[in-house]
Amino acid sequence: ASNNRHGDAGEVVSKSVSLLERMSLRAFSPFYIRLLTERAQINLKCQHIKDAQADLHLVSDLATKLYGKESVQVGLSLADQAVFCTHITHPSDQEKALALDLSEKGLAMLERLLAPDAPTMVSALRVRGCLLLRLGRIEEGISLLQRHEKITAAFPKAEKHASDRI
Repeated sequence: ASNNRHGDAGEVVSKSVSLLERMSLRAFSPFYIRLLTERAQINLKCQHIKDAQADLHLVSDLATKLYGKESVQVGLSLADQAVFCTHITHPSDQEKALALDLSEKGLAMLERLLAPDAPTMVSALRVRGCLLLRLGRIEEGISLLQRHEKITAAFPKAEKHASDRI
């Protein structure tokens, strides 16, 4: 039932994305970026990894055009791209390396642009921390997840706000 619910939601979001794709100024619409991100999340839940990766890559490209190469939105979109690896049962070495690289670049960019305890950083900390744990780099992963926990304790809705960032 859950997969069907995600499939139905995915269909509705895809129709909305299709309508916005027809607009000549879609790249300048934060709503379009949000819809692509939502569709990617639904695709990940349905195990449509390649479709999700394509959407998340497009989100990064659009965020770069809208906000510049060095921006909070681009840092967050890089971390979002790394999430695909957590949805693969047995990721290849190449997939692991790509996910680690994306999460590292995204988190590093956010750390350059934000305070160390900025609530906006929580999703990138969680993604990188979970990836490191999954790949056996326990101490590094726990350190990042402890930072995540400290920030979310101080800002309980930080994870939600990070997802609503655009």
